[in-house]
Amino acid sequence: MHGPGAVAYDDEVAARAELFRSQSRFAARFVAVVVVAVGALWWITASHRADRGRQGATHQLIDSLSQAAKMYERDHHAYPSGDGNGSAGLARALSVAGPKRLAYFELRDTMLDAEGHIVSYLRPSDRLNYRCPGVHNPASFDLWCRDATGREDGCNNWE
Repeated sequence: MHGPGAVAYDDEVAARAELFRSQSRFAARFVAVVVVAVGALWWITASHRADRGRQGATHQLIDSLSQAAKMYERDHHAYPSGDGNGSAGLARALSVAGPKRLAYFELRDTMLDAEGHIVSYLRPSDRLNYRCPGVHNPASFDLWCRDATGREDGCNNWE
């Protein structure tokens, strides 16, 4: 087309093309924001699930160590001593062979820190703490460590 109508038509085509490009840029940005948001939600959910799994494993470890300490007490008529500052004494006591020539609890090297304290599955930098007699269990012992929320005694043998 030529003439005055052609200019209006060209302007309309150019305006529509600019509108399309603007909408395309907005759509691309929107998709990018949605992808980032979904990724962040997935990461939060996945890390929370992993923490819950490791916390469950730590509770199972505490239960197993509690059973081993009770077997130790049955054989020695006393629980291993412990002051609540770590669990090295408990680890040593449970690693010793009992009357059946088997350890009360087999602790792998990966379960102990450099000082011989039993570490938490939830955070390997955290150690389990053992106190005998216990404050919460005065007739036996307390065994605890920090939980996934950071509560110092969130994983324990009294709740």
